[in-house]
Amino acid sequence: MSNESCVTCRFFSQHVGDAEYGLCRRRAPQPVGIIHDEPIAKKLFSLWPETEYDQWCGDFEPRRLATKKGYRALRAAPKP
Repeated sequence: MSNESCVTCRFFSQHVGDAEYGLCRRRAPQPVGIIHDEPIAKKLFSLWPETEYDQWCGDFEPRRLATKKGYRALRAAPKP
């Protein structure tokens, strides 16, 4: 049995404090608009799709586990 679900995907960003939901960061966030009852209260912003941890899709890529060597290299890298 395969474990190719969102929670094991490298693009899944789990919500802090909510183990069941997270954001799929595979692609750029998508624009969404909310229109309120008042005509001047239109708002446009972008969001990543929210998914449940046990969902899956065809873009799955396994999450890479961090290593001590990789962590040390990241910390030693020059800061922009």
